[in-house]
Amino acid sequence: KQWYQRRVPITAGGEISEGDKCVPCPAGTAEENGQCVDCQAGYHSSKSGSTTCDACSAGSYSEVRAAECTKCTPGTYAEKEASATCSVAPAGTYVHDEGSTAATPCPAGAYCPMGSSVPILCPSGTYSSTVKLASAEECLKCDGGYYCATGSTAATPCPAGAYCPMGSSVPIPCPSGTYSSTTKLKSAKECVKYKVELDFIFINSSISNSYIGH
Repeated sequence: KQWYQRRVPITAGGEISEGDKCVPCPAGTAEENGQCVDCQAGYHSSKSGSTTCDACSAGSYSEVRAAECTKCTPGTYAEKEASATCSVAPAGTYVHDEGSTAATPCPAGAYCPMGSSVPILCPSGTYSSTVKLASAEECLKCDGGYYCATGSTAATPCPAGAYCPMGSSVPIPCPSGTYSSTTKLKSAKECVKYKVELDFIFINSSISNSYIGH
């Protein structure tokens, strides 16, 4: 009998043998015991011929067999390394930048629904002095005698010469012929009428009586 010896190529790290050739493991895999093994989710190998898969850094993630990690998009974050997915920003928080590792509490004067990338200002006529609001319904309505611009953190007293019903976004000037020297008026009825016209009538009446008397 005649025996033939099969020649098996000697592979380097990160390579496998295919026939009589040495073939590097593709990106997204790593060589393990002569086999190309897919990188697990949360890991990656960016180059062919890798012997290990590297963990994705915090703020990024990867799926199975990834060549590169992907940064978390605004509104999401990854707190730890080797993340398979990014976490959605909880209600009352927001994540502005891509690749973030944590969510930021929503500031006063705004609210943040789940997955927010930026705070949303409280509507005009409302305000909020607390943080971590999740919806517009949590913004407080401005009391009568005060007004609240968009994104207010506190209600502003209505100035003299104007009135502010509940939920006002701007002061409303007192109607023509009326005025107010005090603040925090709630309605036009609280504006005071000028006395100029009455004084004018009284003066004219006095002059007329004086003229008739002569």
